[in-house]
Amino acid sequence: MKRYLLILRPKKDHVEQDLQLKKFREIFKNTTRFNIELVEILHFSKDDYYMVHIRGKDDDITRFI
Repeated sequence: MKRYLLILRPKKDHVEQDLQLKKFREIFKNTTRFNIELVEILHFSKDDYYMVHIRGKDDDITRFI
């Protein structure tokens, strides 16, 4: 298994940020069918982006993304 970090930049509006974070969480909650494990989602408010840490096999990650 390999580890991957995805960098996601949400829109600037705070309401949309909250909605996007919920979408991110929903998407990554459903990773079990792709055989991917969500390790963590970090929010860096200063630069306003999310870092999503996932773990899985190359083929599974490619299908998921």
